[in-house]
Amino acid sequence: MKSKKALLLLIVVFLVTMFVVATVTGADKVNTTQQKQLTDMGGGGMTIWMRYLQSLGWAVVASIGFAFGVGIGIKVFDLLSTKIDEWEEIKNGNWSVALIIVSLIVMIGLIVIKIM
Repeated sequence: MKSKKALLLLIVVFLVTMFVVATVTGADKVNTTQQKQLTDMGGGGMTIWMRYLQSLGWAVVASIGFAFGVGIGIKVFDLLSTKIDEWEEIKNGNWSVALIIVSLIVMIGLIVIKIM
């Protein structure tokens, strides 16, 4: 039962981070330089729906980058910390280890946002 709570916590953090990524990469905030570039490329007449689709596309790209980044980051963290089995500790209900993993996921999400 405790492992289900820890897994639920990780899923909630993942979904919140995805929401933040989708919000930050929003394409509906176009400044004048970007508008000029869109006009030069022939995309000046983009409707708000096209911008939302573009935003959704970037959110998908960011989600894929986030998924790979988190997977690699957690695997490297697991390889570096050989004296403790994090997943077993999370299954046993150790919230401090779960918070370390959550903070690792959040930091990787922030790095992915900065790169995008």
